[in-house]
Amino acid sequence: MKTHILQNGLTLLELIVAMAVLAIITSLAAPAMTGMIRGNELRGDLNTLKSSIAFARTEAVSLKEQVALCATTDATSCATSSDWSAGWLIYVDKSGDGLLTTADCDPVVDCILRVQQGLNGQNTLYSSGAYLAFDSYGALATGSLSSLRLCAGNALASGDVDNSHEISVASSGSARVKKGAATCS
Repeated sequence: MKTHILQNGLTLLELIVAMAVLAIITSLAAPAMTGMIRGNELRGDLNTLKSSIAFARTEAVSLKEQVALCATTDATSCATSSDWSAGWLIYVDKSGDGLLTTADCDPVVDCILRVQQGLNGQNTLYSSGAYLAFDSYGALATGSLSSLRLCAGNALASGDVDNSHEISVASSGSARVKKGAATCS
């Protein structure tokens, strides 16, 4: 009488076939994951920017002073560029000129309320002017820029609804987000 031995496990051929199927499924899912990650990075940067704008407006009212945001590359001074991708400063602008100078505070770093680090991934942030400022009533200050464009690294040159946003600040100081920036440069 023959007894059959029960085998546990997989044969080499079964293991190779299972790994091939797993590799095919992974290669199909990878591009979708990249898009999802970029979308999450863009939403995270948008939320950070909206939070910074709201913080600046609130601080302007609380401090009864003009508070401004500007692009920075060194976390201590305003950049002259319209590219905010490297980060931005939120500071008290006592002189009301949009510049972070010793006329506001001496030393200047005493006026800085918050430093925001650069954007995630390949995202870019461009402005229509040098600074965004709120007066002591929370309204948009005279001479201030009124819009910012946030774009993912893979955004088309213009009107890409899925990969860009335009943040507009009304004269009352309220910020509005519109999907699809006019330009991404």
